[in-house]
Amino acid sequence: MTEHTTVSPMSLMTIAAGFRRARLLAVAVELGTFDALDRAPSGTTVRNFAAATNLPVRTAQLLLDGCVGLGIITRKDLGTGETLFSNSTVAAEFLVRGTRYFFGDYLLLNDFRGYQGWMTLADAIRTDTPTSWPNQQPLSAHRDPAAAHAMSRGALDPGTRWTASVIARSFDFSESRSVLDLGGGIGAYCLELAEHYPSLRFTLFDQPNKIDIAAENLSTRSNGEPRFELVAGDFWRDPIPTGHGIVLLSNILADWSDEDVVTLTARCRAAVEPGGAIVVAETFFDDATKSTPETAVMHGIHMILETHSGRNRTREEYCTLLSEAGFRHVDTHDLLETAPGANGLLIARP
Repeated sequence: MTEHTTVSPMSLMTIAAGFRRARLLAVAVELGTFDALDRAPSGTTVRNFAAATNLPVRTAQLLLDGCVGLGIITRKDLGTGETLFSNSTVAAEFLVRGTRYFFGDYLLLNDFRGYQGWMTLADAIRTDTPTSWPNQQPLSAHRDPAAAHAMSRGALDPGTRWTASVIARSFDFSESRSVLDLGGGIGAYCLELAEHYPSLRFTLFDQPNKIDIAAENLSTRSNGEPRFELVAGDFWRDPIPTGHGIVLLSNILADWSDEDVVTLTARCRAAVEPGGAIVVAETFFDDATKSTPETAVMHGIHMILETHSGRNRTREEYCTLLSEAGFRHVDTHDLLETAPGANGLLIARP
């Protein structure tokens, strides 16, 4: 009898099949799976689901079974030959259109454009040149360009806003009267922090094209509150707004080289009020091996695709860079839970 190795290739198969899980999840959103199940809170049969989504019964069954396998749909066998399918708690919270933290648009945009960027990873590694954005098809190439633009807007918000919610519950921002969100995008952090801290005022500083979107987003969702100031500019060339007790840098520093991190955080140190701090939110590596957690590892690879000099770092590496930037006290701060855009904070004080 031929001896066989005790090593199994199944771990490789699991990695190789990862795209299938992501694709199934995106298609389930596209077909309205979770919306249909939401309309039947007590559960629905395959035939009723197929009728509600205009799908053939066979493929509807396989779709639901696949989503059960992913853990995002639950099934209940009634013992009569009938099975009822329902949204899991996660699906009900994040995959039903219209919910506060709807992730569906992010999944659809990633399905439409994200894979294309990652298809160029080999070129990016060989050339040390970001290749992602130039190789993603434009929104105008979508079969419904108007829906694609709405999807793009929706994709910018949910992960960031959930991350902001976790940070707001993990760190006490009430020590400050105002927060500067540096590179704050469309205002997700400002909106979420404002709900947790009603007395805080916020300044969002970002490129003009982002400020235009943020203005619309904040106006729509904040009922015209006067607590938000929007400032267009480039944080490398233009003055950073002063007069804030906290400067928030969320998912900013990993995009840049060590030298750039020191330069930018030194500029922030000069802008923060006496007694204030900068709050750095990132998905940090656990230790110097830089092999865990997987979210940090994949974010590090993403930096190859999208930046010229960025890289993911450990907390200790950031502490060293912040010290070089003139911060005398740098503390690590755990989050109550790992979020899509951060697994910890650094609080740096001059």
